[in-house]
Amino acid sequence: MFEQIMAEVRYIRKRLDDHIGSEETDFKDIRKDISSIQSQMEGHKTKLGIMASGIAAFVAVVVSWIEYQFHK
Repeated sequence: MFEQIMAEVRYIRKRLDDHIGSEETDFKDIRKDISSIQSQMEGHKTKLGIMASGIAAFVAVVVSWIEYQFHK
């Protein structure tokens, strides 16, 4: 009877260990995905900043040109 109980305990422990091992792998994959998303977001922020600067420069040039035309 004791051997049967110990066999069941070993079986349950093995299942739990396998489950915990797969969760650790899942967490590592999730961390890697989050890191990848963060780097992509930084790239998009940089592109957005460059585009905003370009638009601001264009608007400044247009406003300056219009002022110049009216103050002649």
